[in-house]
Amino acid sequence: MPRSLPILTVLAFIVVVAGPASSPLIAQSDGSDSSRELITEFCRRAAKVAPLDAGSHYALAYWCSQNRLSKHAKTYLTRTIAIDSDHAAARKALGYERHGSEWILSTTKAARRKSEGNGYGEGDGEGEGTGEPDVVIIEPHDADEATTDDRPGVPPPGDDTATAPGDSEAMAEDTTLTEVDAGIFAQLLEEKKEWAQLVAERMQHELQTYEDRDFLIHTTLPSIRHQKVTQLRHHLKAAKQLIEQTLGLKGSKVPLWPAKVQFLVMRSDTQYEQFAELIDDEQYANRNDGAYTKEGHTVLFNPASFLVVRRLALDAMETLHGAQKQYSWWINEGVAERLVAVTKMSRGTSDREKQSFYRNYKYVADIAKSGKDELSIYDLLESRELKRRDTEGGRSKAMTLVDFLSRSRRKGFTTLLTDLKGPDAPLVPDEEDDDGWKTYWLNYFAFQEKTLEVIFKKNTDELDLLWKRHVVETASKYSGSSDTANEALRRLRGRNR
Repeated sequence: MPRSLPILTVLAFIVVVAGPASSPLIAQSDGSDSSRELITEFCRRAAKVAPLDAGSHYALAYWCSQNRLSKHAKTYLTRTIAIDSDHAAARKALGYERHGSEWILSTTKAARRKSEGNGYGEGDGEGEGTGEPDVVIIEPHDADEATTDDRPGVPPPGDDTATAPGDSEAMAEDTTLTEVDAGIFAQLLEEKKEWAQLVAERMQHELQTYEDRDFLIHTTLPSIRHQKVTQLRHHLKAAKQLIEQTLGLKGSKVPLWPAKVQFLVMRSDTQYEQFAELIDDEQYANRNDGAYTKEGHTVLFNPASFLVVRRLALDAMETLHGAQKQYSWWINEGVAERLVAVTKMSRGTSDREKQSFYRNYKYVADIAKSGKDELSIYDLLESRELKRRDTEGGRSKAMTLVDFLSRSRRKGFTTLLTDLKGPDAPLVPDEEDDDGWKTYWLNYFAFQEKTLEVIFKKNTDELDLLWKRHVVETASKYSGSSDTANEALRRLRGRNR
């Protein structure tokens, strides 16, 4: 499960409950025991609302409407249509009517008719009516399940015209942040800033802060213009460009990191180790290339650390094409390891770093040639997580598979990234739903396999054999010399343009 999902669930609860003193919840409380019990129950239910699940929001809106919490019913209805703009029951409850392909308020519809009758054009759009939408009696949320798929462009279950995985090359990518997404990420960003303030107080040391569209950098250095901070910013910029090229997002207006990635640059290696022990209870931090990541922030002494690239890649994969669905570990780790290896090839300071890309291939090729059936595409597809006992080996396998897929078909891999979070992908269940997770994994394994076969036009057994052959041939082709590594880097860069 993505690291962000538990946090998002908690934040959904915080946004609802931790409002100003004049919030509707407090206004609707009369101080009686029954009222306090009602508020407690509301809070309990609100804490379980899935942040990006329209049905979950609508269910709570219905409960509120049945328990004298009409203002909160309206709030959750509004959030329902922010997630699913064509949620028929929520629209009707808020006083909207369908007008062609649009939903408009009754008052707007009347004004539009008058405007059209007078020849003034089409009139106002959705949400621009003269009256505030009122909540009417809401249908039970079960009744809405029958209309969930009754949306323009969404075939009903079992319809042979349903869009198959791989067809998204002809579809516009849905990467726009919804209002709900934006609110959650804004809250996450504020929490990061508050955490930095608490850290500064505990350290009794002022932190200088730099912030831009994607990154939030704090430092114990006297100025954000210090050479180490500038070096980190250049490192981040180069990594961002490489990630955008790899993911097929060059020129995208949607931020890869909507809640911004947080870094702390320490003045010295001694201060770095002290911070790791005091704040994060992290021992032997200097073993990690002068950087480590803990609970959503990355602390570093070495601004050129390759761990920075891994952090950016994994965070980008978490929110790419929406945060309500997820990628399997082999996609996330494969993309991250490939980006790290390519960065080392171009910016490494030692032969070992520059040969990282091919050392991964050599390791996996040795497994493929061993004949022990220890290399299988099925193992990666059906493993729930990266196994700790074989972390480096698992990353190498994932990297070569991702590299093989990206080389096999020019746009196939970016299509795969889109479809694995597309409308046909299974939804992630609630964190505490054990049975839901068992069903989810069974469905997700089969879904990955089907998606790969459709996009790459090969069955999984064929892809498995082609992947192994590609690994062996690539490892044999590149001997590990600097000239060979430089030639390979040029080819990689050429493909990403």
